This record gives sequence, C-alpha cells and structure tokens, in this order.
Amino acid sequence: MYGFPESHAASFALIAYASAYFKVKYLAAFTCAILNNQAMGFYSAAVLVKDAQQHGLRVKPIDVQVSDWPCIIEHEFDGTLSLRMGLGYAKRLRRRSAEALMGSRTQHGLFDSAEDLALRVPSLDRKELTLLAQIGAFNKINGIAHRRDALWQVERSGKLEGPLFSSEATG
Repeated sequence: MYGFPESHAASFALIAYASAYFKVKYLAAFTCAILNNQAMGFYSAAVLVKDAQQHGLRVKPIDVQVSDWPCIIEHEFDGTLSLRMGLGYAKRLRRRSAEALMGSRTQHGLFDSAEDLALRVPSLDRKELTLLAQIGAFNKINGIAHRRDALWQVERSGKLEGPLFSSEATG
C-alpha cells in the first residue's frame, strides 16, 4: 500500500534529474523541444523563453523569411546555437496559411516586400498579414525598417496606387 508513493517519487526524481541535465548541457534543444510540445507543461511559453534567455540562450523572433511552424534551432557564425520562434506562436495565424507561406518561400525564394508575400500567398487573409506585421515578422524584408513600415505595406498591398503615393510623386 505504501509502495506507490516511493516508486512515484523515484520516477519523478529520474525525470527531474534528466530534465535538469538536458537543460544545462543542451539548453537550445531542450527549450526548443519544450516549446514545440506546449501546452503540456506547467509554465507558459513566455516564462520558458525568459528563463532560457536568462541562462544565455539567444531567442530570435518570428520571421516570415526564416521561421517554420515549430520553433527551430539556428547555428550562429560564432558556433553558438540560438532558438528561432515558430509561426505556430503567432496567435490567430492558421496553420494552413503558415504552411502556404513556407511552401512559397521554399519554392520561389525569399519575399521582396509585404505585397510580394500577399500576392504569392493568397491564403493569408488581411487579418493574418496585419498580425504578422504587428509582431515584427516582416522586419527582415528589404524596405521595412520597423513594424510601422510593415503595417503600411500590408495596408497598401493589393490596392491601386493613386498619384499622391506613386513612386514618381515621392521620387
């Protein structure tokens, strides 16, 4: 009758020891695996990311040019590892839209602008494009220096340009 608590404690101790070992020795892989298997744990994704950052892991934001659906590990030039957040962490982004984005990127290369992305990935609706712009996922696209620029490009994408905003008027 009293054997269950002892065996349960021993099993939990083994899991806690193994988790601590992997967190210390393989922080990037451990954090990536935990984030890709949320919501199975007690802690939120924000807490896990902050803890990993405090332990020296560089966590990169969602980027339409690089991110996959799950979080991924990236190798840096200095030999260190960093964690790239996945498109799955963009709230209200449908998986089908993200897969279409990744497929277009793989097939046709990187995106030139927010309008290029909107044209190449028609399954992304206006709300999803705005969401990606708001979270900074377009910041690595040429011509976008800030989220405001991305929001402006998203708003202009697919619309006819009047004489006030044409390149001749601004040139």
